[in-house]
Amino acid sequence: MTTYERTKKAAVARMGGESTGAWKLADALVADIPSPKPGPAESSGDVPTRLREAAQQLMEDGIETPAGEAYTPDSLRELRLVAMAWPPKDRHEEAAFRTHQEAGKDPWRREVLGALCEAAQSEDYELPELENGEIDDVAWLKATTSIAKKIERNSRYPVSANDFRVALKRKKNTPEPEPDDTVLDAVEAIQEASDKLASAVQILAHCGSLDEDTREIIEGLRERLGASFDLLATFLDEGGITDEALAELLRQG
Repeated sequence: MTTYERTKKAAVARMGGESTGAWKLADALVADIPSPKPGPAESSGDVPTRLREAAQQLMEDGIETPAGEAYTPDSLRELRLVAMAWPPKDRHEEAAFRTHQEAGKDPWRREVLGALCEAAQSEDYELPELENGEIDDVAWLKATTSIAKKIERNSRYPVSANDFRVALKRKKNTPEPEPDDTVLDAVEAIQEASDKLASAVQILAHCGSLDEDTREIIEGLRERLGASFDLLATFLDEGGITDEALAELLRQG
């Protein structure tokens, strides 16, 4: 099989929705465009040229990313680098390509991801001791609660990139609202939040007592909900919300 045919086959499989498509394309790029040993740095010479050629050929053949966009030299380079940083023996079945990409090469971040995947595999969610740093106990509880819910739903990858970010006490990588959102979208979101809150209260009523960590999380959420309700009242009574007040609410997330 020629170099391009190997990359093309993997890219077509990914475009078709194959769950491991990103890894297969990334591995094809590593095989097709190996690092020069010895030789010039990867930022110069043959590697960038071959990445540009691969991106051009994929575009000419009408092969796109799962999002319907053209592959670029930079996007192919990122795929290739993730595969190089995570050889097959180091990869976790519980996490998708994107989550490995989020962890990168940093030893502590890789150890945190490994701990989350081990928890998902064993369903033992006790906070582990790590060699390269500590995980905040509340952040760990939030992340593993989300993981446990996905396991109950039989999710293909129970450890998501957002779970990983939560464990690191980083903001979730959620999409921004579309610029054409309307007042009706806001009303619908408030209705959904109201329904979910009522459901959560009902669940808690049946659960009875809470452990200290869970109580701390819920108290923090209650404070943020209270701040949201205060801003909603301000909007209804005064017709607007200041940018400073909105920024403060978002910082509490």
